[in-house]
Amino acid sequence: MPLIFVLLVRVSAGFLLAGISEKAPGGLLEMAQECQLRAEKVRQLKAKKPIRWKVSSRDGILEYVKKTLDKQYAPGELEAEGLFAKALGLIPGDLEYGSFMLELMQEQIGGVYDPFEETFRLANWLAPAVQEGVIVHEVTHALQDQHFNIDSFLERIENNSDFMLARSAVAEGDATLVMLVDSLEKSQAGISLEDLAQNFSAMDRMINLSMVAFPSFGKAPKAIRETLVFPYIQGLYFVMAAKKRGGWEAVNRLYGKLPRSTEQVLHPERYFDDYDQPTEVQFPEVKKLVGDEWQEIYNDVLGEFTIRLLLADLGEEEATRAADGWDGDRTWAWRNGDRLAWHMLSVWDSEKDAVEFSAAMASLVHKKYGEYVADPLSGKPMMSWTKSDGEKILVERRNQRVLVVCGLPGKIVERLRQLLPSP
Repeated sequence: MPLIFVLLVRVSAGFLLAGISEKAPGGLLEMAQECQLRAEKVRQLKAKKPIRWKVSSRDGILEYVKKTLDKQYAPGELEAEGLFAKALGLIPGDLEYGSFMLELMQEQIGGVYDPFEETFRLANWLAPAVQEGVIVHEVTHALQDQHFNIDSFLERIENNSDFMLARSAVAEGDATLVMLVDSLEKSQAGISLEDLAQNFSAMDRMINLSMVAFPSFGKAPKAIRETLVFPYIQGLYFVMAAKKRGGWEAVNRLYGKLPRSTEQVLHPERYFDDYDQPTEVQFPEVKKLVGDEWQEIYNDVLGEFTIRLLLADLGEEEATRAADGWDGDRTWAWRNGDRLAWHMLSVWDSEKDAVEFSAAMASLVHKKYGEYVADPLSGKPMMSWTKSDGEKILVERRNQRVLVVCGLPGKIVERLRQLLPSP
């Protein structure tokens, strides 16, 4: 989903560790140095220079992250991100998005890396033993930064959070793999990483554990929870696929050619074997078609993963099947007073994929938008529904493109149909 805030927080809160300043809890420095050696051995990368540490309080780290985000967000952008998610029904309309995300961050944060000062602000409220796995993970981020210069991972990719999520999956999947390999080697339990990966439902297990450990995470909407977990779990599988094909050198090459979409992360063969470049969808004239009464909130690329979340009310199996075959999209959210609306133009790999997505959207309307009444069928590959106030929902397919409009007046819907190719 277009939770850029989530991506920036998780990436910035998951980077690196190194030298030390201020007083540290007993044994922390020694353990950190040992963790660094283990991470370097597993990852087959040596630190190019010492890694600096700064032990900080929870309040100190939270204040640093807030200041960083203030630099990355212009006034009103965080609110717009929340309104976008609300318009699509990904989060409840009454959720105070900005304050809730800060609460969620405060609950989970354990340290933050400053790529500009090359210093990791380590949590002074956690015992060393609790931090061991985290340190291995974060040291791996330090190695990534020194070898592949991932400072840019903290920068927003304007209007393409799908690419941001795929990019995050590389760094987090890499660090998670190192952490798991180190943990398995240290435990000497005789369990291989492949066995571990095949014998648990990773996404559900990680989410359930986090819901128990973190109350704010537990009450977060499903879309937020799954977006938070995606870079770690799906990123892990993606990086494992790279390593299986060519060892750690193949993982290193990912940083020179990042996956461009969550589709490639979810289906590694579409990156490694038959590269599937997403289609860019841009229509500068959209604002003119919608008119002046409606204000554009935001536009973004949803991608396969967020389309799964959009269709989640249909059940995981149906949502996964309908989102497969995505090739590109551009989604706009609009506001008129208290009213929110959205529309999406998507491109699919085949007409069959476009038909399946269109059918799933129609099922979602029946299930989720009961106040809309179906219009008579026209005999064309389109379906529409109308509410008593004249607002409409449209799902129309032409060849491999699908236009979905939700909550805009009928006259605007008719104009937006120009976005589709001629019959």
